[in-house]
Amino acid sequence: MPAETLHGLAGKVRKPGQYLGLEWNPSPARTAGAALRVALGFPDAYEIGMSCLGFLLVHGLINSTPGAAAERFFCPMPDMEAAMRGAGVPLFTAESGSLVRGFDVVAFSLQYEILFTNVLNALDLAGIPIRSSDRGEGDPMVIAGGPASMAPEPMAPFIDAFLPGDAEDTLPGFLEAVSRAIESGASRAEKLETFAKLRGVYVPSLYGPTPDGRVLPLREGLPGRITTGICGDLENSFFPVSPPVPAVETAHERIVLEIMRGCPNFCRFCQAGFTRRPPRTRSKEKILELARLAYRNTGYQSISLASLSSSDYPGIAGLLADLVAEFSPKAVGVSMPSLRVDEGLLSLPAGLSDVRKSGLTLAPEAACAGLRRSVNKHVRDEDLDDIAMLAWESGWRVLKLYFMIGLPGETADDRAAVVDLAHRISGLRRRSGKGPGQVNVTISNFVPRPHTPMQWCAMETGANLDGFQRELRRRVRMKSVRLKMHDPRRNLIETLLARGDRSVAAVVEGAWRLGARFDAWDELFKPDLYDRAIAEAGVDPARFTGSKARDEAFPWEIIDPGVSRDFLLAEYGKSLSAELTGPCKAGSCAGCGADPSKCMFVR
Repeated sequence: MPAETLHGLAGKVRKPGQYLGLEWNPSPARTAGAALRVALGFPDAYEIGMSCLGFLLVHGLINSTPGAAAERFFCPMPDMEAAMRGAGVPLFTAESGSLVRGFDVVAFSLQYEILFTNVLNALDLAGIPIRSSDRGEGDPMVIAGGPASMAPEPMAPFIDAFLPGDAEDTLPGFLEAVSRAIESGASRAEKLETFAKLRGVYVPSLYGPTPDGRVLPLREGLPGRITTGICGDLENSFFPVSPPVPAVETAHERIVLEIMRGCPNFCRFCQAGFTRRPPRTRSKEKILELARLAYRNTGYQSISLASLSSSDYPGIAGLLADLVAEFSPKAVGVSMPSLRVDEGLLSLPAGLSDVRKSGLTLAPEAACAGLRRSVNKHVRDEDLDDIAMLAWESGWRVLKLYFMIGLPGETADDRAAVVDLAHRISGLRRRSGKGPGQVNVTISNFVPRPHTPMQWCAMETGANLDGFQRELRRRVRMKSVRLKMHDPRRNLIETLLARGDRSVAAVVEGAWRLGARFDAWDELFKPDLYDRAIAEAGVDPARFTGSKARDEAFPWEIIDPGVSRDFLLAEYGKSLSAELTGPCKAGSCAGCGADPSKCMFVR
């Protein structure tokens, strides 16, 4: 795209810098001479996509694959979209301004379901037919991966191939297969046939739904279920130590170090905890090496240790101490994401007192012991109080607590206990001779996610959730306690999109055609558009948001994350009786010596 055209468009919109390629350490536009050209898209704004480690990892991974080269693209905000459509300018890449439709492969990182309408908008804005069946020989192959590809059926008509699971395992082989197919002159149909036989690749046009809810191959020779990719060697896998550094403000401006993938706990509501097993770690030495390289290449003043449960990382106290010792003199803060509340955190006093004290995040999920047991959350009130007291005494200014409401079996007393607990944690700060501590409480609405023991549960109705939220707000009596609530209407749509079958694709397309964009943004979310789309598609949302029979087949079971249905059913039964399951003691299912007959990771 000519620079004058781009600058002319950017001059008409808010935050023009996100469209102008203003970056330090920029990614070179190497695609012109590459054998395989990939346009990698994040279906949200630049400021969100450039804060996503998974997106940056896949971008770097493609560019480290021989013969392949990737450029990034993002969804333009509504003002920029209007300007582009008005001027007849198709969607373009960040590196070179090349047209997205001119690449061999267009790949989307699907981080959450509420982005689905943005995927359709990006394809349309690029000039690519939104439905796979309408694409011809001259159109790029459209693929998708990321967490939302674990239940892909609502997006099946729009995506040529899904790569669920770890990209490090499946993406390089897929790209090699694409290169060979292009070199051989294979037709589009022949390419799809070839891709469908690759391990870890789902080509939905070659599969079809059955009346009983299953998804089956339409011809012989194709796998009955798609095995997800697993990166078996996290220690030596690719990591983006030299990502582009935006010159404009983004959601998170920090070095994010993935110290562990997977989780040894079995929180029954957590999809990632069941689909990203087994737990794998990087060594302390490797993490320190990556931290040094990333700091040298980016200059960020904050390091975040990322995993599903960082406090379960073996030797977390030593890692934290070494990072603080090395980076504190450089005025670089070290932070951890939400932490599992147990006595293990009490072994981190040095780290807790030295890392940047903007806010410590704890996720009890439920305030009462019985409800915690039902979701398999190993949290004791005494540990929570001890950790909060330690944080207040160590100088932390804010404690952040995460809870869910609408959980199966929840009572009014369970919900009231959320505010009571927040009051208690705030008041503990008085013991150190100070005033009450600031406690920020984020309350989400339970979404029964696929591939979890709670996939058989129903989501609470929107009317009930609205009432629960009003009830919680009325109970707050301390100015030091603040509640932030998630919109029940968005979570209900999220549940529909997460648990839907292929018929829900009509809802996604209908909402997009009615104008749904950036549905994750509060100021742009328009639930009435989904209401209209649902009515026009003739879809009954209760089919997907309601409870499920134990013997019911699920459309998402076309994807095999390596966790048996029997294990999930057993855990579902335990949730009904509020029975705890102990954390995995093996730590890894490769060479760990665990009895395979008793291991939930059954692949």
